[in-house]
Amino acid sequence: MWSTPTGQPIPADADRAAWHAALARAGLPPVPPHTARHTTATLLMDLGIDVTVIQAILGHTAPLTTRGYQHADLTMTRTALARLADHVT
Repeated sequence: MWSTPTGQPIPADADRAAWHAALARAGLPPVPPHTARHTTATLLMDLGIDVTVIQAILGHTAPLTTRGYQHADLTMTRTALARLADHVT
């Protein structure tokens, strides 16, 4: 949880507005803040970080929850299949 300088929680509307402003400044599409959790989980998976570490970063109580946030993309899939082909040939 993020807080204001006085220690109060940042209002949800202000947090969302800041998130969308940051995306706009970066030239990125407007996506919900929760999307960053999926992106973080997927990037950490791609880096080979153990699921229990990713689980701790995301604050999940179970690895199964964390796995639901991880998504294999085409590059990851092709890399895995190429490694498999090298292994069996």
